Amino acid sequence: MRRSLYRLGFAFIALSALGLFQISCKKVYVVSPLPAPTPTGTPCVDGLGHTCTPTFTATPSSTATVTPTSTPTSSPTPTFSRTPSPTVTNTGTATPTGTPTSSATMTATATPTDTQTPVPTNAGVVSTLAGTGSTGSANGPGITASFTYPTGIAVDGSGNIYVADEGDDLIRKITPGGGLVTTLAGQAGVAGAANGMGTTATFNSPWGVAVDSSGNVYVADEGNNMIREITPAGQVSTLAGSGYSGSANGTGTGSSFDAPTGVAVDSSGNVYVADEGNDLIRKITSGGVVSTLAGQAGVAGATNGTGTAASFNNPFGIAVNPASEISFVGDTGNELTRETTSGGVVSTLAGQAGAAGATNGTGTAASFNNPTGIALDSSGNVYVADEKNNLIREITSGGVVSTLAGQAGVTGTANGSGTMASFDNPYGVAVDGSGNVYVADTINNLIREIQ
Repeated sequence: MRRSLYRLGFAFIALSALGLFQISCKKVYVVSPLPAPTPTGTPCVDGLGHTCTPTFTATPSSTATVTPTSTPTSSPTPTFSRTPSPTVTNTGTATPTGTPTSSATMTATATPTDTQTPVPTNAGVVSTLAGTGSTGSANGPGITASFTYPTGIAVDGSGNIYVADEGDDLIRKITPGGGLVTTLAGQAGVAGAANGMGTTATFNSPWGVAVDSSGNVYVADEGNNMIREITPAGQVSTLAGSGYSGSANGTGTGSSFDAPTGVAVDSSGNVYVADEGNDLIRKITSGGVVSTLAGQAGVAGATNGTGTAASFNNPFGIAVNPASEISFVGDTGNELTRETTSGGVVSTLAGQAGAAGATNGTGTAASFNNPTGIALDSSGNVYVADEKNNLIREITSGGVVSTLAGQAGVTGTANGSGTMASFDNPYGVAVDGSGNVYVADTINNLIREIQ
């Protein structure tokens, strides 16, 4: 049965935006009424013998300092109260009015003492690379093309981008330079497990993609419980999986998976699989031999340890360091980012088990909300599609977590720098050799780029 985005729950739409001020903001201040001015001259007497009280105009002789009395909003027009009241010097000309009155009009220069939230120093500039925002399977240049719930994304050494177009049952390719979108393999809207060339092949809810140094593309064909391989020419074959759900190790179709969603490949041609339904991390050699690297089949947990002593909870995304064969896992159900060595030793890189949040910090001081896709750059930095937070997070090799782009809990399609940009349930993330990050912005049906 197809597992689709409908089972994953969409993020709520936050009702307020972050309070970011810019130099051009118009600040509005509320000042306490001034005391009535005291006349400094002699009251006048009009021609009829009536005495009168003059009306004065007050001008402040000091600069007011303000203290915020409310949290700045995204309008941005925060309201402040003035402390202290300025000293007033009275001047004016007496005029008979019949009933004595007085008034004071003032202007003040005030400096707010609120702290403005800075844009993170590592914030990237987000733009839309491809997609109209509407569902569809149209090929074409950049924003004229369409996708239906793109989930997995990968990039090769030449800058070609591969997309698991889950809702269309397609694997798409985006060329560098002009961003031309084409269909590499599959038939739009036709679910199946047929092998063959290009559009004669079929997939069933493909979720994850990876690409090796030779241009071979690997697909986590979730609905078929298979791992598929596509040559650069577009020839599709089954690398592993019987098509039935299970956790059997073995060679090729003698093995089984349960809803595999993430896939990665190292420099030796070994393929790593986030076997989500089984709560396992699996390894497939270049010869198609499948083994379990870590986790216990069907046992959800957050235990660190070696091999089957460790546990995961719906691991979704996976990335691997080609040189060290250390894999990084988006352990979605645990709200964690995990690390697994080539020997199967599992540890927690960042996040708090079972504690959803959007806190930046180091290691377990940070928090995530449904971390799904994961990618690794040449410097060892890890990028995470923090799906329910609508964020793209970055984790340094030292485990320091920060927000690269997006607004926590805010859905949208806004382009811009850092937290000025917005996403809607991003599932996939990839990074190229120049450090550019690509995002499968799933519910927006877009492919985004962060430079």
